[in-house]
Amino acid sequence: VSRHDSFLQAMIFYLIAGVLWLFAGTHAVPRVISKFLTISAVTLHAVGFALRCYVAGRPPVTNMYESIIWVSLGVMVFAFLLFLKNRQVVLMATASFLSGLALLAADAAPLVMDPTIRPLVPVLRSNYWLTIHVLTITLSYGAFMLAMGISNVTLFGFLQGARRGLTESRSQRIALLNQLSYRSIMFGTVLLAAGTILGGIWADYSW
Repeated sequence: VSRHDSFLQAMIFYLIAGVLWLFAGTHAVPRVISKFLTISAVTLHAVGFALRCYVAGRPPVTNMYESIIWVSLGVMVFAFLLFLKNRQVVLMATASFLSGLALLAADAAPLVMDPTIRPLVPVLRSNYWLTIHVLTITLSYGAFMLAMGISNVTLFGFLQGARRGLTESRSQRIALLNQLSYRSIMFGTVLLAAGTILGGIWADYSW
C-alpha cells in the first residue's frame, strides 16, 4: 500500500509543487498551491514511511530502496528548517524536485532498488542501535543532497551572471545561495559525525 499509493502520490505532488514554487516568488496563487501540495506530499511521504515500519515491524533502514525513502524525506525536513528562517522560495523548489525525483528513481528501478520487505539477517537484528545509527547517518545524506541541489542552482546562477554580467543583485543572490548551501552542509556534517560514532557503538554491540 505504502509503495503504490503514498509514495507514488507524494512523488507526483512533489514534482508539481516544485514547478509551482518556481513561480511562487512573484505570484500569490502559485505560492498558496505549492505550499498545500508540499505539505500534502510530506504528509503522504511520512505516512508511507510509517506504514512500511508497521508492516515490517522495524524501521525501513536495510536496503537502497528504504534509504532513498528516508533520505528524500530528510531533504524536506532540512528545507523546511531553513525556509522557516530564510523564506527563500528556491529552497522549497529545489527540495521538492529532489524528493520527487528520488521517489521516482526508487519506483522506476525495482531491480536495483528492491521495494519488497525481507527479514533481517541475524547481525542486523539489534534493532535499537541499528535504527539509531542508520537513521542518523542516512539523515545526513538528506542534508548533503539538499546542499548539492542548492549548489547546482548557485552554479547555474553564476554561469548566467558570467554570460550576462554579474550585477549587484545577482551577486547578492549567489552569496545567499552559498550561505544556504553552507548551512545545509553544517546539518549534514554534524549528523554524519554522530552517525559514524553510533555506528561504532552498534558494531561493538552486534559483533
